[in-house]
Amino acid sequence: KVFAMFRHPVERLESLFYYLQKANWESTFHPEWAKTSLRDWAKTHKGEKNWMVHKLVNKDVHSLTMDDLELAKQIVKEKILVGLESKFVESIHRFNVYSGIDDSSKERQSCIASLARVPTKGDKQATRASNSDPHPKTKPGSALWKLLTEDSLDVLLYEYIEEIYEHQGEIIGLKIKDSADDK
Repeated sequence: KVFAMFRHPVERLESLFYYLQKANWESTFHPEWAKTSLRDWAKTHKGEKNWMVHKLVNKDVHSLTMDDLELAKQIVKEKILVGLESKFVESIHRFNVYSGIDDSSKERQSCIASLARVPTKGDKQATRASNSDPHPKTKPGSALWKLLTEDSLDVLLYEYIEEIYEHQGEIIGLKIKDSADDK
């Protein structure tokens, strides 16, 4: 299986919008986006809403159908061990368990914590991950959230991915239990 870390499509769109306003080192740099609102940008960049399905099925983003969504779901189910960015540490643990990697040592836990920027024993607070950029977050259920999610096959795919994550967790949980029983 391929390991993949998935992010909620709205969070991905927000991050893309704000990041590419500043990232002058990227070939897709768009300084003009700094002069527009996320709401106005979302109205004109609808293709960005279906980026995950587009990539999974290798089809033009503007010609995607519900059949493509179903194919993307099948690919995820059959070929990908799912991780969720919102459950980063747990996802990394799952990847390690699946790979037969014992991540219980202090050094490995420290490495995972540094990637996720989560507090470890003795830390007072987590710091921002080195590859993250603070920006405003859209409130779920708001008018902007609805705009960012309308006609989004990626949102439907992400909801399915969350289901797969739970299902795979049950399987990985069994693998963790089996590994513990072997000791």
